[in-house]
Amino acid sequence: MKIGEVLLIARELKGWSQRELQAKSGVSHAIIAQMETGYIKSPSFIKVAKLAGALNISLDRIAKMTNGEADLEVSENGGGE
Repeated sequence: MKIGEVLLIARELKGWSQRELQAKSGVSHAIIAQMETGYIKSPSFIKVAKLAGALNISLDRIAKMTNGEADLEVSENGGGE
């Protein structure tokens, strides 16, 4: 499973729209949409951490759900978009 799929499932289980997740995480709904559809294949660690926090999912759980396939970009400016 890809990281965007994990985030999509978690968001839908909460019954949230992308805009609601944006409000709770501080990550724009456009970035959320691009992550969920797989357009952004290597999201920044910072963005994933913000989304995980808002969705109340640990980064460890996300890593396990992606079978270690999560390809996170770590950069000071929050790149990956």
